[in-house]
Amino acid sequence: MIAKTLTGLAALDEQYGGIYRGRAMLACGRFGAGKTVFCLQFVQQGLRQGERCLMLSARPAADQVIYAEALGFPIGEAISAGNLILLEYHNFVPGRDREEDMILPPDGFVQLKKVIDTNVVQRVVLDTVLPWISVRSQDKLAEHVFSFVRAFDRLNTTTLLTMPKPVSPMAFRLKNAVEEVVPVSAMLTFDPGSGRRFLQVTKFLGERKLAPETEIAIVPGMGIVKTGLDTRPAEPPPAMAPRPAETAPARAPEPAPARSGSSFRFSSVIPYLPPANPAAPGVERQAHNKENS
Repeated sequence: MIAKTLTGLAALDEQYGGIYRGRAMLACGRFGAGKTVFCLQFVQQGLRQGERCLMLSARPAADQVIYAEALGFPIGEAISAGNLILLEYHNFVPGRDREEDMILPPDGFVQLKKVIDTNVVQRVVLDTVLPWISVRSQDKLAEHVFSFVRAFDRLNTTTLLTMPKPVSPMAFRLKNAVEEVVPVSAMLTFDPGSGRRFLQVTKFLGERKLAPETEIAIVPGMGIVKTGLDTRPAEPPPAMAPRPAETAPARAPEPAPARSGSSFRFSSVIPYLPPANPAAPGVERQAHNKENS
């Protein structure tokens, strides 16, 4: 029997028992639909289960901490304990995020895989996945997406991938290519006029009949909840103790040398390690005191 694991999103977990452990899930939605909130709930659930988590976001790392804690997700505690690694894309600039402009260099996955392997990461969030799957050669799109998603399956991480709601033919091709490979996908919708939000699971491998669309709301301290539920903020989970030394290195991994303009930088909330050669190009690492995280 293939094991499942909870996502932290009750509207999905209660209906399907979670998603498949060690596999990827896709979540799509327009800006403001709640994708990042879902990502934070997904991470928080992993931390509750004693999993080490990694989140790579288009949002600056320090801003992500502020945003998360404003919603009632105390991820700063998990970062300080060494149970959450927060990364940010290096060259992501709002307004220049067209699919054809968001292509990572080939060494990007090698860098990320090294972080995952060295830190024994079990749960991964890529918010957004676009830089990893966009290719200029459209005839190789399906093959590229298949290889990328399968690479995460081989890492045995439970992975949440997000994408903006597609609005162009190319974006629809990307979404369809990812949805074809992952066993679970969902769409988050938001109507700014009425303020109503909905969750629709659009694929769940092994389920003959999918649940109808569920109306949801975003509640501080709880994240995304089904409407009509008790929306009093839940007690935050206790801070996890640092992992034993044999399963977690005392130092964050040193990235392999890479050319200038690498795919992502280590978050400023990861303990700062001076590079061996400050003049060498590669993945950038910023100093930042933990108390400022």
